[in-house]
Amino acid sequence: RWLNEGFSEYFEEVAADKKGWIIEEQAWRSQRLRQWLEADQIPPLDSFLNSSSAEWKARDEKVPYLSQSLSWGLVYFLMQTPQGRTALLKTIQDLKQGLHAGDSARILNDYYSLSQLEQAFYRFIAEIPAQQKYLQE
Repeated sequence: RWLNEGFSEYFEEVAADKKGWIIEEQAWRSQRLRQWLEADQIPPLDSFLNSSSAEWKARDEKVPYLSQSLSWGLVYFLMQTPQGRTALLKTIQDLKQGLHAGDSARILNDYYSLSQLEQAFYRFIAEIPAQQKYLQE
């Protein structure tokens, strides 16, 4: 679920110009993530990545839009680096094949250690740069 939502939110603000496709950081989402991180409201990634629909809904009732914004932030973070993009691609491929019974946390951990990912992601949230990026292959 986080992948569908994350990519949906990530590509929501895509624009095009003469140079190509532009991905923009969504400042309002970044601000929310920083506030939630400071308030210790962001769940551990291992539990978030495999949230059921009921858990997703309950989390968003407690903190509105947390799941959507966290999904966007995680995809935005992973798309910043070759390692992150590879981890996303491999995770999608493995999920499609039904590896590990669809356990996206376990699959993602195969390509980007979840403990390292969580630490790097939290640092990224604290200082998400305002930027425009051209989408590259």
